Amino acid sequence: MVSLVRVDPQNPDVVYAVRVTPSRYSVYELFKSTDGGATWDPLLGWLMFPLESLAIAPSDPSVIYGAIPSRLMRSLDGGTTWETLSIAGVIVRTLAVDPWTQTTVYAAGDIGSEAVVFKSVDAGVTWTRITDRLLEALGGFTYVRTLAVHPWFPNLLYAGTDAGVALLIQ
Repeated sequence: MVSLVRVDPQNPDVVYAVRVTPSRYSVYELFKSTDGGATWDPLLGWLMFPLESLAIAPSDPSVIYGAIPSRLMRSLDGGTTWETLSIAGVIVRTLAVDPWTQTTVYAAGDIGSEAVVFKSVDAGVTWTRITDRLLEALGGFTYVRTLAVHPWFPNLLYAGTDAGVALLIQ
C-alpha cells in the first residue's frame, strides 16, 4: 500500500513514494523513481514509524524534508542521504517549503493537545513558533493536517485543520 506520493516540482519524471507493509508492526519505506514511475529505487527502508510528510523545495528539488512523528529529516541530495533535525517536544504531522527559498520551511504538529506551527529560516536547524492560540482561533482542539505556502506571496501560509482552513500571515 502507498501512503504518500510527491512529484519533483521541476522534473515530473522524479517521483517519491512511501510504501507501507501492513502487519502487526507496520514497516514504512521511501522510494524514488527518476523515470516517471517505471522503476523505483529504495531511499529509506524499514522505518518503524510512519513517514507522515515529505516536502520538496520548489526552488531546489534536491532539498527534501521529511517528518516522522518522533523526528524531522532533511536531504540535500535528492534523498540519497539524510540528516536528523528536531523540534523539541513536537509531534510533527506536516511540512511545507517556501517556494522561493529552500531554507525556509514550516512544520505543523501538536504538543499534547495544542496545535502548533513552527518556521525555520535556516533549513531546519532552528525553529520559531509562529502560532499562538491557534487552538482557540479554530474553536477547540484540532490537528493541523496540511500546510501550503502561497506560490506568489510566501508570507501567506495556509493551515488545513480538522476545523477548517486557517490563514497565517507572516
